[in-house]
Amino acid sequence: MYAVIYQGYLKSGRENEYQEAWNKVAQYFIDHRGAIGSCLHRTSDGLWVAYSRWPDKKTRDNSWPGENAPSEELPLEIRNAVLTIKDCLDPDRKIPDLCMEVVNDLFLSSDTTESSFSLSTEQENIMNLVYEQVEIAIQEGNPPFAAIITNSENNILAAAHNQANTKQLAIAHAEIEAIQLACKILGKKKLCGCILYANAESCAMCSTAIIKSGISQVFYGAPHENGSNPDVHLIEINKKAAPQLQIQGGFMKEKFIGQIKRGRNQVQKFRCVQ
Repeated sequence: MYAVIYQGYLKSGRENEYQEAWNKVAQYFIDHRGAIGSCLHRTSDGLWVAYSRWPDKKTRDNSWPGENAPSEELPLEIRNAVLTIKDCLDPDRKIPDLCMEVVNDLFLSSDTTESSFSLSTEQENIMNLVYEQVEIAIQEGNPPFAAIITNSENNILAAAHNQANTKQLAIAHAEIEAIQLACKILGKKKLCGCILYANAESCAMCSTAIIKSGISQVFYGAPHENGSNPDVHLIEINKKAAPQLQIQGGFMKEKFIGQIKRGRNQVQKFRCVQ
């Protein structure tokens, strides 16, 4: 893991403005550019310290343009927020950033399912098949999501993608489709011991369905997207489940995030053509 500490004193009267801009920028990079998390602190002598965490240095370097910020690749709203942050800082008391490799992060390990867990070659192949299923969803004009369910030995039982637009059915999410297929194949209503692989952390509806179906373990790629309704996701819902799922996330994360972004744009174009 890789972390960066930004330090600086603010111009008089700019604290609220700075905090609002920082939160906006940090949330964008968490949602869309691969950042794991962010903290914003203020010391007793007025020094502001912002701390961001990334999966690795390469992800951070590819996402943040450094002294060239704000990049033209960023949305206008985020570019403006970056400029606000820069303008709020006191140029006469500039403090350099501190970049560092994170040896251990107990806060992170207690609050997220992303870890140092490594997939086996067999599991990596399954995640690549999930990626292929997402491509099918995109080609059909459906939201860019897919899921595969295996038994405990990683033998594939069902592969499915989101078909909400194809079926004109709001609940035709990838996980729901995969659960139905797996239950039909096994001739059972419960999938105890089975594993679900998905390109993204599940929404509230699919999370509940996963738990209700008896699935034991979940591996996913991209993190939860803000803005779903209700805006609650698998990790939160799992805390109230009994027994709880085993969840591991963040696999092929950047690849899946890029695919989801591309897929959403493609779906929008598809609708415009129709």
